[in-house]
Amino acid sequence: MRRRRLWSVAAAAVALTMLGAPSARAEGRGDIRIIKRVVDGGTNVIVGVSKPVTFPIRMTVKDNSGVKGVDRVSTFSTHNLGGPVEWIDTSCVKKSKTTSDCTATMYVDPKAMPYVSDRDPDGIAGQWQVDATVNANDKDYWISDRIAAPAPR
Repeated sequence: MRRRRLWSVAAAAVALTMLGAPSARAEGRGDIRIIKRVVDGGTNVIVGVSKPVTFPIRMTVKDNSGVKGVDRVSTFSTHNLGGPVEWIDTSCVKKSKTTSDCTATMYVDPKAMPYVSDRDPDGIAGQWQVDATVNANDKDYWISDRIAAPAPR
């Protein structure tokens, strides 16, 4: 019973607070870059204890040859713990010859949280970051660890 109550508190406290911050570590080839990113319209993603939550991650991607698409989007706790967030899909809309706006749809099921961190159920609550891989028409690519992360306090 105590563990269940603890999970309720932890699940209610999870907030994906990922705002536009510079990339911490990235690798790739060419000039493709994510030049703007916004998680859930700039608000915190609050996960309760029972209902699954979906939220968007919007990215503006730029390359001189045009944007082919997004290969991967993932999120995890800045405490280096995994999380129950799944990448569902991404769609991109071409804004110009070199720039596209891409939106990734993410899904969180709070019922999956107990399986993520059995040792410390509160460990996944708090700040999270976003990683992404984007591709250009000329085969340029950018693998970025931390396209969005909490703003410094």
